[in-house]
Amino acid sequence: MNTLAQTITVPAPVDGHIHFDLNAPATWKGGSVCVVFLNQEAPIIPPRKERRIGFMKGEIKVPDDFDTMMQDEIIAMFEGKYEGKV
Repeated sequence: MNTLAQTITVPAPVDGHIHFDLNAPATWKGGSVCVVFLNQEAPIIPPRKERRIGFMKGEIKVPDDFDTMMQDEIIAMFEGKYEGKV
């Protein structure tokens, strides 16, 4: 199925009653129309900045045993057996 989408912008005041004529191009052969109302006074949220992967490379030293550091203490905390300071 081939789908062709076309956007037509029709500025219109919103006062509870909206009427506008849609003069569809001759190339439109039936189908459906989707009407979207946009609130132009709504704040525009800027897109999130692109994440910069690797920008701290060489700046941070991670210990070789990072994934097992304090393993016994962490297991004891989960088991409710830890008696040291948290």
